[in-house]
Amino acid sequence: MPLFENNLSPYLTIVEATEPSAPSAGQQRLYIDSTTHLLKATNSSGTDRTIEGGLTNPMSAVGDIIQGTTAGAPAALAAPLAGKVLTGAGVTTPLVWSYPPGKEVDYVEITSGVNLTATTEATANTIISSSAIAYDGSTAVLIEFYAPDGFAPNSSGAQTSFVLYDGSGSIGLAGIIVYTGGNRLFVPGITIARRLTPSNATHTYSIRGYVDTGTGGIECGAGGSGARLPAF
Repeated sequence: MPLFENNLSPYLTIVEATEPSAPSAGQQRLYIDSTTHLLKATNSSGTDRTIEGGLTNPMSAVGDIIQGTTAGAPAALAAPLAGKVLTGAGVTTPLVWSYPPGKEVDYVEITSGVNLTATTEATANTIISSSAIAYDGSTAVLIEFYAPDGFAPNSSGAQTSFVLYDGSGSIGLAGIIVYTGGNRLFVPGITIARRLTPSNATHTYSIRGYVDTGTGGIECGAGGSGARLPAF
């Protein structure tokens, strides 16, 4: 029986066999393994390798790509969140999706002032909230707040306190305006910033405020000649 059949057929038929002996130097022997049914080649050193049929598609969703793991096996890298880019930490580390430095992941602004009348940190009035963003647990972010100006209650010694919230809980006092008497105190250009690494979850950050008496708050507008800029 011949090992190969053609006879002008568009197909090449190869009889399955066990691993052959090593060929002469500079040659390789192709065969179909009768146990695994895969196309293999044996070189002149007797080294056997699979040529096709050994790759299982690891992808499961639109946008997935294939990368090699540390063991060289194919693995799926899931599609990224919007705005992330492909990065790596070295040749032995799998690739990951990360936000590029300086990437803005969210922006929210308001154009109307907010009065603050709550008198405790736990019940602080919301000034502005971010969108709900899914973070990966490893990317550091810079949370920034700006308002054209803010004011304390019109009472000597009274104060307005600003707090950074994560969801429904305060994560720290961010600033204070204190009224010391005389004309009512307005502080221009309020800026609050906090760098942190959110946990692997969806977070909604907000700036809130409270007073110890009376009414405090921030002022802002839609911008334009003679008008305050938005707070964000």
